[in-house]
Order: sequence, then structure tokens, then C-alpha cells
Amino acid sequence: LSADQNFLTLMGYFFQLLGIMQGTQPAEDPGHTKGYLEKAMDYIHNNYSYNIHISDIAAYIGVDRSYLYRLFMEEEHISPKQYLMRLRLRTASGMLRSPQYTITEIAYSCGFRDTATFCSQFKKSMKLTPSQFRKEAREENCTNVSCL
Repeated sequence: LSADQNFLTLMGYFFQLLGIMQGTQPAEDPGHTKGYLEKAMDYIHNNYSYNIHISDIAAYIGVDRSYLYRLFMEEEHISPKQYLMRLRLRTASGMLRSPQYTITEIAYSCGFRDTATFCSQFKKSMKLTPSQFRKEAREENCTNVSCL
């Protein structure tokens, strides 16, 4: 190789390295796509109770947040934010079936900053307030099991 060709080859490797460090994605590989999505979902399932942001998830798996959004839309047909919210609300609805926790405890343990936000999001999704949902779940349980 000539000195000019060697220099250009080295510069090419240098720019590839910079691209990797900045989190830009190479041409999509279906195997990597599934891997990124699984890693993102694992992160969400393990951290939904914390005040996480979509940028945290993207940084954890090493992709740009717009790329993460595209992955979720293509595979799950919802955004990562919607996926996180659905998980939080699904977990909360399970916890509401038990009288063991207060609504405030459930809100905080499911990653909501305050009870008002939790109640608003829950009602928007479930068409019932958390208290109404808990009451209906208790009544439903009593019809399945004799309640005295």
C-alpha cells in the first residue's frame, strides 16, 4: 500500500470508531434489532419503578433514542414511553387487587412521581380511578369466593 492509501484506510477506521462512540447505528441487522429490543424491554422491566426516561434506556443499550423509538414502533406498534406506561399500569392493577398496599404506595412503587399523576394515568387507561378499580376487583373476587 502507498502512504496515501494507508492514511485513508486509517482515517476510515478512525471515523468508524467515532461513529460507534457517538452511538450511530450501522446498517440494521435483524439479529441486532431483536437484541436491542430485548435488552430495552429487560431494562424497562427491571427499572420501571424508578424515575427512568427513554433516553436512559437508549443510553443503556447503546442506541439513539429515535432509533429505539423506531424499533418499538416496528416490533411492538407502540412507543417505548407507551410500553413503560402500560407496564406500570398493569403492575399497579395487579397490586390494587390486594388491600395490602395503599394507593400512594402503589403509585410510588410503580414509578409515578405522585399519586395525582398515577390516578390520572390510571383513569385515562382503565376508565376507572384506582379506588373504583380496587372496589370492583374486591366485589368480583367476592362473587368467585364466598365472602361473609
